[in-house]
Amino acid sequence: MDKEESYQRIIKARRILDELGNDCKIIEDVSFFQGDWLLLIDLKNRGKVTSDFPLMTSWYIRISIDYPEGGITFYPAKKGGISKIYPHQSPHTPQNETSVFFASNLCLEQYEPGLKAESNDSNRLYHYVVQALEWIRRASLNELVRDGEAFELVAYPNDNRKKIVFAEQREQFLQWEKLTQNKGFCNIKVGSIEQNQHQKLFYITDFFAGSTSYKKADKKIMSYKWGNYVAGEKSGEQKGVWLRLKKMPKLEPWQAPKTWHDLIILLKESGIDFKKDVMPLLNEIRDGLYHFMVLGFPIPMKFGDVNQEYFWQGISLPKLSNHQSANSYFKGFRKNKVGYEYVDMNNLFSKTNEITWVKSENWSENSLTSRGAITPKIGQLKYLIIGVGALGSTIAELLVRLGATNIDVIDSDILKMGNLVRHRLLASDIDKAKAIQMHKRLSGSNIHYIGNYFAESLEEFIKRDSSALQEYDVIIETTGDDKLLNVLSNVDLKSVVCSISIGLGAKHLYVYSTSLEKIDEEMFSKKIQPFLKLDSEDFPAESFPRDGIGCWHPLFPARIDHIEILSGIAINILEEDLNKNKNYITVIELGKLGLVKEVMREQVL
Repeated sequence: MDKEESYQRIIKARRILDELGNDCKIIEDVSFFQGDWLLLIDLKNRGKVTSDFPLMTSWYIRISIDYPEGGITFYPAKKGGISKIYPHQSPHTPQNETSVFFASNLCLEQYEPGLKAESNDSNRLYHYVVQALEWIRRASLNELVRDGEAFELVAYPNDNRKKIVFAEQREQFLQWEKLTQNKGFCNIKVGSIEQNQHQKLFYITDFFAGSTSYKKADKKIMSYKWGNYVAGEKSGEQKGVWLRLKKMPKLEPWQAPKTWHDLIILLKESGIDFKKDVMPLLNEIRDGLYHFMVLGFPIPMKFGDVNQEYFWQGISLPKLSNHQSANSYFKGFRKNKVGYEYVDMNNLFSKTNEITWVKSENWSENSLTSRGAITPKIGQLKYLIIGVGALGSTIAELLVRLGATNIDVIDSDILKMGNLVRHRLLASDIDKAKAIQMHKRLSGSNIHYIGNYFAESLEEFIKRDSSALQEYDVIIETTGDDKLLNVLSNVDLKSVVCSISIGLGAKHLYVYSTSLEKIDEEMFSKKIQPFLKLDSEDFPAESFPRDGIGCWHPLFPARIDHIEILSGIAINILEEDLNKNKNYITVIELGKLGLVKEVMREQVL
């Protein structure tokens, strides 16, 4: 946008603020600032006037040059603004000393999500100022968070180059609540670094209690069950220190501790004496390397509710003194435990030394599938998928991404270049076993996936271990080969068996689920025969695509978008059948524009 045109728009938007009267006063008019516009205003406190919140506070508004599109952010002025951090406000990030404002913007969309959507509204600035006035009012009355609202962590400032991840949910919370230990070592798996990777990941795997307990089996008190992807990381492990607190560490009203001195005081509130309880742990990691400390504390899902899980907030520990440290630090102390502790308490963990917080996230199964998951009861079952061709590979990946992480795959086939038009695998997988490569893809689709693969036929699988099928809750056959249903019908099974197949051109989806001792292959075939006939009439043999030049080898015609539509429907049918614990034959017809309709849904008695 032209700068002059942008300026005129901002001036017009600024004039509308006059409607707010004495609640909003322009202190410094619009000026150009680092590619955006900057406006200094005073806003009235409509709530309770206190020493922290006087009647008027000063704010710098940074407005995108693309206004009314782009960002609008509110920063407290260093002179006349608020100095503390409140809920729904980002932390003070490091700024140039000459900066006129604290870089801790307000999250005004918390109360009015539609603010971001008003990108074409010339009154957008006015709406933001109105919400800023409301934020100030609530902050002064200590009403920024209310019971029933989603819980919000203190905004711990962090280094975005590193991230610590853990896997806490209700099961782990109940375990922690039974334990009395509040300190020890943790094992941290280091994620491998890929080219152009933004962050380096660190996975907490195990917790050990005690000050000399690292990797001692009898001292292990908690472990996370990461999947194949984390287990396959080859870049090594680190020793970390963990402390369990009674509550979230924060300075009032809602600020992360800035210095080690701040944190040491807060640790005392949880019954942890830094010198007595923490130093013995640090004495075990004086190896000249950097280590992490993680602080665990219970949190609720909503303000006012009971606590439901633990959050582990990471800290990057400073490099501790050791035998290689400069002699000048010790001032009469020897280079031993007493000397090291003296040096560190005076130089590393002092009133002025700031904490280096590390971005931390809960990557539990529940957290990662919160955007959409299969029914938990169904997700916890153990599956075997027979055949990972176009249909089987799609169903397998959809199930894994939906939270069904214990899925084994079996297929004896090799991936061909022609398969790629409707397969989940890639060109880099050509001429490799489908089962092996699909297993790798599933491992990368969900870090909690723990399944296995078998690059062999079903007959070979059963011959190698006749009882192997007994361990599965659900067996899904996706090949459309009647012979395999016959093989399964001759095996003593306690599993639910589900046959999922598609007709020519993906015009029909056929799903047969049964928990009966005998798979009635003949009945299933008879039920779907009329639809198979319709499919064959639409696709006469001479119209089939062929496999290369030479002797005619027909290929199965079906588009990938149609296969993916029907795969999603198949999973919905499977979930419904398993939840009802009943046996059904279901036929779905795919029509124009990808629309589907149910043409058969019969219970099998």
